[in-house]
Amino acid sequence: MVKELSPEKVRNSCDPNLLHCETTEELTPLREIIGQERAIRALKFGFGIEERGFNIYVAGQPGTGRTTAVKGFLEEMAKTKPVPSDYCYVHNFRQSYEPKAIKLPAGKGKHLRDDMAAFINEVQRILPKTFDSEDYGTRRANAIKAVEEERIKLMAQLTQQAQEQGFILKASAAGWLLIPVLKGKPLADQQFIALDQKTREGIEKKRAQLSAQFISAMKQLRELEGKAETELKKLDHDVALFAIGHIVTDLKEEYKDFPDVIAYINEVQDNILDNLSQFIKEPQETPQNPFQFTWTREDPFKKFAVNTVVDNSDLK
Repeated sequence: MVKELSPEKVRNSCDPNLLHCETTEELTPLREIIGQERAIRALKFGFGIEERGFNIYVAGQPGTGRTTAVKGFLEEMAKTKPVPSDYCYVHNFRQSYEPKAIKLPAGKGKHLRDDMAAFINEVQRILPKTFDSEDYGTRRANAIKAVEEERIKLMAQLTQQAQEQGFILKASAAGWLLIPVLKGKPLADQQFIALDQKTREGIEKKRAQLSAQFISAMKQLRELEGKAETELKKLDHDVALFAIGHIVTDLKEEYKDFPDVIAYINEVQDNILDNLSQFIKEPQETPQNPFQFTWTREDPFKKFAVNTVVDNSDLK
């Protein structure tokens, strides 16, 4: 039989004397899962399995605190376990699509990330100043001057040989041309064709002999250009290494007990030295020559950063 309840019976009251406290600030919050003994046993069993390939599935209504409860359970359980290592994912210079994972003690990963960021910032600051210095400009000019003197000397020899055989040298888009000279004046194509056959054959014979010598001379010129490029690359390498070497040494000393970090630092240094134009050239719309660095929208220094750190220092 349905009975009408009075307001006093509808209202649920709690006797304050049962709480044994003046305010809730005196109480310790509950961290365990209440009323889920079976779930607790399942979690303990599941977390006790240390083999790979096992997962734990937690079911329940949304908003019932499943995630919070399991996270709290894990945090309490983690206090009884060894602190896991940090993992830093760094750029792989040989296979850019497969980053390398560096294992470090808990909390050390963040230090490596910050140290590498500071290192690259310092390199970006130092190198432009170094290559803009008067000392570097003088050394570069001297290196170019030595090779240029050899080139001028070789061209003077070629010019003299051509003049002795009755020709002048003329530069063109296709290369150097040997133009015959008759009575002190260079011959145009029509004038050359108008000459008698014997004279033309004599000129062609001399031109063929000179051309063979010029092929060898042009090879020497290309070798001089290659020599100049090699000398300048070596100069840039040595100057940059001197500028950043002490920073790299300090960084390697900091991580001397971690071979993987030392290897990564060496790779970063080598990559910087191999791509100095990224640090010392201003962005340009179009390259001036095939060897000039071209900037893209992607940050060229991103590969030097420790992009991801799995930090477990908070689990201590």
